[in-house]
Amino acid sequence: MTGRELQGAARCTRVLAVVMLLASAGSGLGAQRSITQARARPESRSSWLLVTTADQGWDSNVRFLDSKDADEIRRMNSALTLVRIRPRSRIGVSASGSLLRYGRVDDFNTINYGGLIDASRRFTAFTSGWASAGFQKVLAATVAGTRLPLLAISNQTSTVATAGLEKRLTALTSLVIEGGYTDTRFDDVTLVPGHAYTASAELMHRYNSRERFGLEAQVQDGAAQAIPLRSQSLSAAWEPRVGSGTLRVAAGLSRTSTGFEPSYVPTGVLQYSDSLGPGVLLTGASRTVAQAFGIGLLLINDIASVSYEYRTRKGTFLSLGGNVAASVPSDGIGPTFTSQAVTADMRRVLASGVTFGLGASYRQRRDFVTASGYGGQVAVGYSLGSR
Repeated sequence: MTGRELQGAARCTRVLAVVMLLASAGSGLGAQRSITQARARPESRSSWLLVTTADQGWDSNVRFLDSKDADEIRRMNSALTLVRIRPRSRIGVSASGSLLRYGRVDDFNTINYGGLIDASRRFTAFTSGWASAGFQKVLAATVAGTRLPLLAISNQTSTVATAGLEKRLTALTSLVIEGGYTDTRFDDVTLVPGHAYTASAELMHRYNSRERFGLEAQVQDGAAQAIPLRSQSLSAAWEPRVGSGTLRVAAGLSRTSTGFEPSYVPTGVLQYSDSLGPGVLLTGASRTVAQAFGIGLLLINDIASVSYEYRTRKGTFLSLGGNVAASVPSDGIGPTFTSQAVTADMRRVLASGVTFGLGASYRQRRDFVTASGYGGQVAVGYSLGSR
């Protein structure tokens, strides 16, 4: 399932800098490349982009607990991206940092930072590969790895590495394999650290000009405080063109194990994407199994989401999104985690490089506690890049 992590104003204040950084880098942690993309730029060139922003925000429930705890949020952000593109390869290095200060809840004042190195290469006309490694320290109000559950705010550090290979077996059939590792820790003793290894394979065949069929397999092997959290999934996928858009349907079965008797659960994805005016509409629903860093459980996640991304030639970016979700432990022991969220972000980049941004969000959780919060932000910044 693709889509955005739609969480509160504390997360919202990071969106502007992160989006600008990733847009300039052209890829993210774990992002898949393709042979077509590897061929797209035959020339050799280098580029760089430096983005600095300052934003002022407000959150009605900073700690995201059942009692309201409103506060102001101030942040200084900076991100630098360097990219080197050669005829058959690309390498990018990025670093970011931010200084976060609250008006009253000063125990969350912190410095966030992160770095990423990301490379891809076309080995032959039919084979390409990629790899990335990164580290980040952020003040997060979510559990890393899934969009559920929404938890109280905490300092989170994550290390991520991925590597993959795409092989075109025939003119109509392609194979993609990828592996990854994630380690996530928190400074809050009530949140459970964990790590996970993942491996996936996707075999897709283009049946005709308007549809593809394939098989997907994924394995997760993780642990949280010595408790094994494992899952294996196998599904069939169908991707037809529907009008001007693309429909993706995947259905399969996942086997989960947490040290006891394994269980089986149906999983799948239903997703539709299409252009709408000058933007792209993405809507869908999914059932997946994933490790929830922070609570030390393997969760079955049911998520429905919709998003719209809009960009004008004059440098205006608009992002709208919302989701509702529910998660239950894979072993059936424990509460149901439910949440809903709505966000809206607008950014305007002038020819001079000056940037203005606005953002608003609402989020709600229902599990051990019932909590909700809404917030907003305004931002101004400057971007300077190679020409």
